[in-house]
Amino acid sequence: MPATGRSVWASASESTTVVSATLSICHMMSLCTIAVCALIVYDYVISLPKEIRHFWKRGATGPKLLFFSNRYALLTYAVLFLVNTSRFIDTVNA
Repeated sequence: MPATGRSVWASASESTTVVSATLSICHMMSLCTIAVCALIVYDYVISLPKEIRHFWKRGATGPKLLFFSNRYALLTYAVLFLVNTSRFIDTVNA
């Protein structure tokens, strides 16, 4: 036993409280990440006409390749995260 006289092992109610708090934090982080992903998709949708006008009609260059790889990698991540999160939420709610 530690010097305080308490057991090293947490009681069942303490463990439940810790698990509940951890799940609550994970849920809040997921909601914040969903909001960020939604902003990424929104930004893509509203800036697509400008992208088509300024980037798609010209020849291939190094900076253009970097722009497209950065833009579509982020968009792909956002969409895949949203799909994965929706599957997780459906599983939890079932």
